[in-house]
Amino acid sequence: MFIDAERRFKQLEQETKKLHEDSKKYQDSIMGTTPRHPIHHMTTGLTMMTGMMTHQIEFSKAIQEIYKPISGRVSDPNSAKPEGNAEGIKACDEYEAAVKDLQDTLKPELEMLETRIIQPANDLLAIVKQTQKMLTKRNHKLLDYDRNSPPSKPFPLDSTPDTDGW
Repeated sequence: MFIDAERRFKQLEQETKKLHEDSKKYQDSIMGTTPRHPIHHMTTGLTMMTGMMTHQIEFSKAIQEIYKPISGRVSDPNSAKPEGNAEGIKACDEYEAAVKDLQDTLKPELEMLETRIIQPANDLLAIVKQTQKMLTKRNHKLLDYDRNSPPSKPFPLDSTPDTDGW
């Protein structure tokens, strides 16, 4: 009975690990980032998404600076003449607004993914780890018991008749 329970437990452990890995991969693919450091693995998806979206907004601002060239001498502030590309600046503003809208749209979805799947899977994996330690300890104790217990008598293989008549 214990062997069957242990086998089912190992199957549960494998399925939980697969669920955790797959949901983490899905979350990372949505956000377009992957953890580069073990500490990043523990951060919430919301933090990672916000970082990616902030990067996109900063990218928009950098492109906006390209579309706003300033001609003139740096030493003379009065000679600076802005020569901007209005269409490019407008496109950057629209892109920034779209990224902010996307950020607002994805925020609840990623929070739900984090709270309903990833965090409970992390908690279950922590419980599985503790249970694995206990199973290992049990197996070691069982080996020690078997090693230190007296050997059992083997059944005689001779053909002496039984007293029961069987």
